[in-house]
Amino acid sequence: MACALCNAQSEKQVGVPGASPAYPLVKDSVFFAIDGADPLAAASGLAVGLYYHDSLGYGHPVSVSGDGAAVFLTHPAFFLQSDEKQTPFLVYPGERINIRYSKKAGVTMYVKGDQQRSDELAFFPELVEQTDNLSYAFRQMPHLKSSNRMDSVSFAERKIHEIATQRMQLLIEKKDKLSNGFLQIAANAIHSAAIFDSLILYWNNRLILGRDELQKRIAGKAGDINALEFLPYIFNTKLSNAYVASLLNGNPNYFVADSSGFAQLYQLTTDHLTGPRVDFVLTRLLLDAYTRAITVTAMELMNYYQACSNDGYKAIVRQRLTDAESISGDSRNVNNLRWSDGKTIEDLTQMLGRYRGKLLLLDFWASWCKPCRAEMPAAAALREKYDGKPVVFLYVSIDGNVQDWMKAAGQEKLNRDDSYLFLNSDDAPFVKQYGLHSIPRYMLIDKNGRIIMADAPRPSDPDLFNLIERYLR
Repeated sequence: MACALCNAQSEKQVGVPGASPAYPLVKDSVFFAIDGADPLAAASGLAVGLYYHDSLGYGHPVSVSGDGAAVFLTHPAFFLQSDEKQTPFLVYPGERINIRYSKKAGVTMYVKGDQQRSDELAFFPELVEQTDNLSYAFRQMPHLKSSNRMDSVSFAERKIHEIATQRMQLLIEKKDKLSNGFLQIAANAIHSAAIFDSLILYWNNRLILGRDELQKRIAGKAGDINALEFLPYIFNTKLSNAYVASLLNGNPNYFVADSSGFAQLYQLTTDHLTGPRVDFVLTRLLLDAYTRAITVTAMELMNYYQACSNDGYKAIVRQRLTDAESISGDSRNVNNLRWSDGKTIEDLTQMLGRYRGKLLLLDFWASWCKPCRAEMPAAAALREKYDGKPVVFLYVSIDGNVQDWMKAAGQEKLNRDDSYLFLNSDDAPFVKQYGLHSIPRYMLIDKNGRIIMADAPRPSDPDLFNLIERYLR
């Protein structure tokens, strides 16, 4: 589920009180420090929202306040701003990244005493300023939108090529100031983004292209994708997942939804991708199935262990599963919730039934949603106020990553018995029935299980207190 109306910002990181240039750097972390800010922004409690993706493409939020923020990091990663532009910054483990902010110039990053790294940190902001977004979760590029004319699709394809050429030209112009490693990663990101844009363009124009032409154009990208060196950075990992999804049904944003889809995506991956990219996509597919409570047989799991040549990926999978067990869950039960024990799966309606006789407030949230997290103190105050009364506050996260959900739930001190993870929330009937397309979202349910308000006021709104009082009578 996309956070369409939420500034997808991060959970608050553990700050480093009194952080200073003497903060001890370690090789498996990066430290962000704000060393200059617009006075007005600083007075309002400036926090720079970032997010990054691990080597399996899962996103993790970071919030950098005046105390700075330390992030565990073992490999280089792109940290993207949590705003409309989503400007990326390539960061390496062991670095101290200094941040400056102004309303006019936005965020700039640099490494003191290292001009080359500072130039590298300035490259992508300049690229985005000149050529627009390299990544776009919160807005769509105008030239990628749907059209009712085939020549408009051809024009958009030329536009994608022109933008990629312009970006590569900028990289060539700057090459003397940049390291060879950065040049390789930047070029890979530019080419990956261009192919991904093509997949988005084809999907948005699937009606004018028709099914056969859509599949033909998607299949035609296999050579370009496999020719790209696989690098475990967001632009490349996102493209790899999107390409296999496009082969299945044309939609690059499709996620595995059931056992049949899992089997098809697995086969498409081994048929159309090559090299380390296969290991990545198969591993991500297995972990997504686990998170969404989709059944994977012991035979399918054994096939994965035989097909995957990356021992690190296999170790991650083994942490979640055992060879003797299949991934739990009933694929027919598509309103599934995962309990805080990390194992138990329960249908949403069954869960609600257990609370009959009590007034319920459902809080739909996610670890990365800043407005959701901002409401948690007000929700906690309401919980305390109604302690001992027939009112229950239930928290349903739409996080795509179990660990992010459990970590954030712990930080917010949520009762484990009242905290759940919504599995496969993008396709769940409940989500579609009640239009849960943005968060935070609150629902008020009466003692008989009837939804009183499908879009209730937020906990910080006094109207919610008045509603609870009314229905408790």
